[in-house]
Amino acid sequence: TIKPTPSPTNELTDAPTPPPPTSGSYYAVCGSSTGICAGDELQASSSDLHEVRCCSDVLISGWEKRAGCDVWGESNIPACHTGKTWVEANDLCANVEGRLCTRAELFDDCTSNSGCKMNDHHIWSGTAVTASEPTTSAPAGSPTPKPTDSPTIKPTPSPTNELTDAPTPPPPTSGSYYAVCGSST
Repeated sequence: TIKPTPSPTNELTDAPTPPPPTSGSYYAVCGSSTGICAGDELQASSSDLHEVRCCSDVLISGWEKRAGCDVWGESNIPACHTGKTWVEANDLCANVEGRLCTRAELFDDCTSNSGCKMNDHHIWSGTAVTASEPTTSAPAGSPTPKPTDSPTIKPTPSPTNELTDAPTPPPPTSGSYYAVCGSST
């Protein structure tokens, strides 16, 4: 089976559960809902470099369980780990009896403020990007030469003296959006 059963069974299988894939794309999620990259995620190649925080379904001494979370999380495992590939991150968590947190656990802040000053950085998740979700590439190094036909949703960084034909529309209150941070460092 690809996923372990929820509890041990007495049924024998022909082969052990295979290890997770070591290549492909995985989500890297902003380290905190209050971080500079809040609400942001990347669909990153397993060879990209991101930060490491780990989760555990059982109590590990020194790890914290945040309100609203079903897991314990930690960043200092036992040192801070930045700039790691997905395989390195996965191995680091496994070596301390943990695992990479899921995309949902990271969005739920289950490891935010757990040390290593990674709240403003993208953290590897154990959630693979599915084939139905295209992998995004890194943003271009410079802006496009021509403006787009439609306005951006993001407001200007500071007020302007220019008048517009209509009031600023309210931000959307529902839906799914992908946001990309300007830097992975």
